[in-house]
Amino acid sequence: MKQDPIDTNRNPFPVLEEKENNISIKEIIGILMIVIGSVIALWIFKNVIDLFNNPENFERFQNLVKTDFTFQSASENRETVIFLPAVLLSYLFPVILMSIAVSIAGLFIRYGVELVYGSYQRYKMKLSSVEYKLGRKLDDLKYKLDKSLK
Repeated sequence: MKQDPIDTNRNPFPVLEEKENNISIKEIIGILMIVIGSVIALWIFKNVIDLFNNPENFERFQNLVKTDFTFQSASENRETVIFLPAVLLSYLFPVILMSIAVSIAGLFIRYGVELVYGSYQRYKMKLSSVEYKLGRKLDDLKYKLDKSLK
């Protein structure tokens, strides 16, 4: 009985031929977005710490708002007046700016993770298909070995 020679040039796992070690553009962009979002988050954390340690930093914002704001709205039966002192607004500006920066940082991190996670899921699917094919080949070899020993 003549045995066929083994073809050593043939890849037994063709699924891995597509991308063995290549990193896709989505993964690179996702990692960059995570890094940018993390840098923004650290910058915000540093600024919040600075504002609490040095309350005189609020003076810059007090120079922006020098007058008190009064909002009036008139309805049929009564008139409503909302008074906002300049000091309150000078503390409100940094809080609003920080909240906007936090939301931007969160979006960067969220979408970066989604891009990287999607690539990870594709890699996981490819790995599971290779695992399945390897299991089938091992079962076939075990069957042939059992058959030849009998």
